[in-house]
Amino acid sequence: MQKLLSEICLLLILVIPCLVISNRMHFGSILGLLAGGILIGPSGFDLIEASGISNNIADIAVIFFLFLVGLELHPAKIGKSWPKLLLFGILQIVLTGIVLAALVLPTSKYWSGAMITGFMLAMSSTALVLQTLRNRGELNSKMGRTAVAILIVQDLAVVPLLALIPILNPKKSLDAPVSISTDAIFFTIGAIVLIIAVSRFIAPRVIESLERRGDSSSLSFVIGFFVLGAALVANSVGLSTAIGAFIVGVSLSTSSSAKRIEQIVRPHQSLLMTLFFVSVGLSIDRHHLAGQLWNVVIFVPCVMILKVFCLYALSRFMGATNRISWRLGIILSQAGEFGFVLSAASFSVGWASATQVAVATTVIASTMVLTPIIQRFITPLTDRELDDPTPVSP
Repeated sequence: MQKLLSEICLLLILVIPCLVISNRMHFGSILGLLAGGILIGPSGFDLIEASGISNNIADIAVIFFLFLVGLELHPAKIGKSWPKLLLFGILQIVLTGIVLAALVLPTSKYWSGAMITGFMLAMSSTALVLQTLRNRGELNSKMGRTAVAILIVQDLAVVPLLALIPILNPKKSLDAPVSISTDAIFFTIGAIVLIIAVSRFIAPRVIESLERRGDSSSLSFVIGFFVLGAALVANSVGLSTAIGAFIVGVSLSTSSSAKRIEQIVRPHQSLLMTLFFVSVGLSIDRHHLAGQLWNVVIFVPCVMILKVFCLYALSRFMGATNRISWRLGIILSQAGEFGFVLSAASFSVGWASATQVAVATTVIASTMVLTPIIQRFITPLTDRELDDPTPVSP
């Protein structure tokens, strides 16, 4: 407990100046948090370890963040356009993943490693993008709905990518059979059905009952139990914890208590998200980048530029306006937090070295740092889109 409190207090004290400067320069709070993490981490003054207890709290922050996102995404807001948005998300992952894999291939020893890396970098930061959309009041605009659809498909794609990493392991014996356990499939489907059933039929009744009685303290604990319980169930069968929390949020979005739930969760989640963005800055470690600095310098702008143009081309192909297409490409141009998970998984199976993981982590975190700066100076993004933000009727 002493270590936890010491880390959090030191973190908050040192990050405050970065936040003040970033906000005064109109870059937003996210850049201030990321910069603060870099300064106090191993690439700066090396005051806090990236693997400390605060990192676990940051993971919990992402769970509650995805829960709130699901809570705000009432199915009626998407309407009949969901098949088109789903197709858009799938095409984005495939096209961007292939293009970025071709970029990585010359520096990769194995084609399978280049493919995994390409699709890993094709993912965008759900936490950063949704926070930006919410701050700008654009979560329910046309661009916002499209961005959210892409992010949801990306989060779901993490699961098969994690499953492919050990299968595509080039160091594995070629004689080793590749098999998919029927028990694993059964338990995965069962876990999803269980989460949906509980969050759809049990959780709303319990929460509404406590709200009618005015039992606010019990209500807070019950909400936390359902969110973390769903994340635990999802994680126990190999799914992303964010998927479980997101399902609960979407299910409760139709409840009459949705607004009250948001009022209870959001203040606590804001503090947790502060730790999340700081932890991204902490993840950049210059000590593991000996001789790899030029790779980072080259890959960071290349990844962001290629993602912008891939998203722009797809958006135009799907019928979006020129301005929305550019803005969508820019806001999704960074790599995402699930890239940390995929790179760690590659390291765990033995075919990604510590140096390669450090380069990937630095590239991902650097793109997240640069995104708010780009959003600040690129005119198509800073000018408010003349787009009706009202929900689309189903």
